Amino acid sequence: MSDNDWETARQARDQLLERWGRHPGVRMIDIGLDDDGQETVVLRVHLEPGAGPIASLPREIAGLPVRVVFADYQPE
Repeated sequence: MSDNDWETARQARDQLLERWGRHPGVRMIDIGLDDDGQETVVLRVHLEPGAGPIASLPREIAGLPVRVVFADYQPE
């Protein structure tokens, strides 16, 4: 990815953070790679297990797919 592509990804992530960062089930929002084996850059919204889906979460922002990850993050 070029520097411009990363800037676009950061801006898109920031849009998700602004809108969804305080949602009670959201644990983290980041930029990562999809599980598609193609190394597709995606925006990931990490939800706690048992959190219901967020119906109005966009499928993509600025051409980047939005993926939901259910995970329980605990300190070791």
